[in-house]
Amino acid sequence: ENDRPQPVPVRADDPAYVIYTSGSTGHPKGVVVRHRNVVNNLSWRQRTWPLYGDDRILHNHALSFDPSVWAVYWPLSAGATIVLAVEDELDDPSALLELLRDEKVTVLGGVPSLLKLLLAHPAAGEASKVRLLLSGAEPLETDLIERAEHVWSAQVVNLYGPTETTIDATAHVVSGDRRR
Repeated sequence: ENDRPQPVPVRADDPAYVIYTSGSTGHPKGVVVRHRNVVNNLSWRQRTWPLYGDDRILHNHALSFDPSVWAVYWPLSAGATIVLAVEDELDDPSALLELLRDEKVTVLGGVPSLLKLLLAHPAAGEASKVRLLLSGAEPLETDLIERAEHVWSAQVVNLYGPTETTIDATAHVVSGDRRR
């Protein structure tokens, strides 16, 4: 008997994961996301906003929220680093900014209400390595964009997508480009 794990063939149309959403109907349902869709999203991200080996992405999303997919697999596929925030840091803007500063985070994703708290904090400027700010799930206000450009000189991107479209359906660069 062979105790070694056996390879499992994976095809593009095989399910990669199931994630639950209330959807437009308000009734929870499981959405099956295929490998092809995840690879397509990650490839699009890497072509559009390339990550490099020295990039550091903050993972601050619940695993039940579909942006956690890009926050894990995009940096892994590009050779970048994932910086994990613990619950205490997520609940405290000072602690989260300290993490951004100490870990030299270059890519940050989050809802505008979180980003607004961070950018309004007196220590916001200390997280000066942030070059790409990915925002979604809530309306993005002009003053937040301007503040992000001023404090971090970050490129700000507004993203939207229902879970059924594999994370994002639309993206719009709303501020300057800090590509390398």
